[in-house]
Amino acid sequence: MQKNSKIETPSSPESSSSDTFTSIPEKTSLKVYLNNVMLDLPYNSVYLEGNIAKVDTISTACSIFPEIENLSDITEIEGTPLRLWASFYGYSYYQEGVRIYLNNDGQKPIKVILENTVLNFSDQQPVFVSNRVLVPVRAIAEALGCQISYENTQITITNSEYTIIFWIDTNTYTINGVEKITDVPPCLVNNRSMIPVRVIAEIFNYNVEFTNTGDIASVTLNK
Repeated sequence: MQKNSKIETPSSPESSSSDTFTSIPEKTSLKVYLNNVMLDLPYNSVYLEGNIAKVDTISTACSIFPEIENLSDITEIEGTPLRLWASFYGYSYYQEGVRIYLNNDGQKPIKVILENTVLNFSDQQPVFVSNRVLVPVRAIAEALGCQISYENTQITITNSEYTIIFWIDTNTYTINGVEKITDVPPCLVNNRSMIPVRVIAEIFNYNVEFTNTGDIASVTLNK
């Protein structure tokens, strides 16, 4: 970025549906996901104004975009639409509800819907691995009413009916001691244990529907 580069604020609101938040009150704090990891940003540092998502300070912009190397390079930031920053640094920009997804890694954001409720993943979000959707193990297990424990590379998921044991980077797993095989094994992504969502959902007799149209892919789990 050249010295004294400036991202201009548009004179009128953009018309893109990705920028509009018609059902969300103004000044709502928004969640930002960078390459499918939720950023730990101060409350209301990314907010709505006139139905446009904006960033409050240079510090917030630097927390979102690692490409900003020198604060003195920026001459204007307060109240700048987040979409303009995303475009400037080559990120795709998708918005749904209070969630904003910024990606430059070729991945598409993925949401998981369990019985009409969108699951909330605290930091690492679902990702594609070998054309399969993997989700954080603890989040999906607890959403399904299970307990979870870890021992080295072993992951144990239990409820009153099942004891399921997976191993990181191993295709073999067991259900109540019966050996099974999955084509994509659990793995670590950004130091989070991830598991194929279809495998764990079908164990608990959920029907899994995958949709990959539009800007955000979705996995729906229903009985």
